Amino acid sequence: MPNQFFVVSPILHPCRLIKASPITLGGNISIRTIKSEHFGAILKKSPSHASLIKPNSKSIIIDCADQPPIHDTISYDLLSCTFALNAFSDRGSVIHHNPVTIRFNRVHSATEIHDHQAVAAADNHDFALKAGTTPADVAAVYSSVRSAVNRDPKLSISLRRYNAAMAKTSPDEKVIDLAICLESMFASQTEISFQFALYNTVMAEASAEKRHDVYKLLKNFYRWRSKIVHGTHSLDQPWFDENWGKIVRLATLSVLSKTAFISANEPGGWTEHLEKIVLGVETVV
Repeated sequence: MPNQFFVVSPILHPCRLIKASPITLGGNISIRTIKSEHFGAILKKSPSHASLIKPNSKSIIIDCADQPPIHDTISYDLLSCTFALNAFSDRGSVIHHNPVTIRFNRVHSATEIHDHQAVAAADNHDFALKAGTTPADVAAVYSSVRSAVNRDPKLSISLRRYNAAMAKTSPDEKVIDLAICLESMFASQTEISFQFALYNTVMAEASAEKRHDVYKLLKNFYRWRSKIVHGTHSLDQPWFDENWGKIVRLATLSVLSKTAFISANEPGGWTEHLEKIVLGVETVV
């Protein structure tokens, strides 16, 4: 009997995904209730993993067929899956837990993949998709993001920070992670505050009439990031409560704008594309 490899990564529950589960994100990736034979294999060979994976847990399952999984490939797959789900979040966030490789042959075995995206969180970390989200919606975002990461692995930094911001409970840490995500959207070492607000505004907001308000919000967001990092001020909680949802929406659109461009174009053309958007020569993808 030839080897058959699966990577199983549980997502936090309770969660409400889509009634028509499983969600298929790509040709070999789905989100579904873990198979009993996967659970049995883990129990048989790696009891330490039994607490993470339960038969009724929703899990990201990657079917690697007869090829052993490649660490970077699996890491990018899971980052893209997690972002695609978080992009449609109505509440809470999805976090993938310690991915496990399961090899099937005459003797089942399970081996943990060490992936730094896994984030510890409380068991009651609730998550729900927005009403009306379809498997096709999630799959389309996954496909675009995964293609972009394959072309430009540096995008994994943005995805990791975005997912981390969604998962953290501390407002300060959420602000820092999401700011790093948005900083990584462009390459600049000068006038960062200005370019941070300008470029993310044009990526996230298509309406020229609304862009000035978005620009001011992102400038203020970056100021708070700097105050937190340098320890000069405590975050204004009422400001955070009022604006965090808006900023997450803008960050999501900004990441999607870049991944859509990179998935269809050479990564080296991104900076010029941003400049042309600002000048009105090109439009957001």
